[in-house]
Amino acid sequence: MEKILTPETPADYYIQEALKEARVASQRGDYGIGAVLVLDGQIISRAGNAVISKGLRSWAHAEILALRTIENSEFDTPEMY
Repeated sequence: MEKILTPETPADYYIQEALKEARVASQRGDYGIGAVLVLDGQIISRAGNAVISKGLRSWAHAEILALRTIENSEFDTPEMY
């Protein structure tokens, strides 16, 4: 049984959300790595690794995929978890 932690800080919550993305990536056969981008307390992007499942070995890392979804947006610099 998976232990569910109660987030004590906003950072704890965002890390848990990134871990959810990592689990999804792992379940589809990818490396279990996830990322979320946060701006002003809101998650603005999330992704899990797709290196294996999409066959895009050179750039389909969770961090890159999360950043690509906002690349043409006029956001200030978000935090990544």
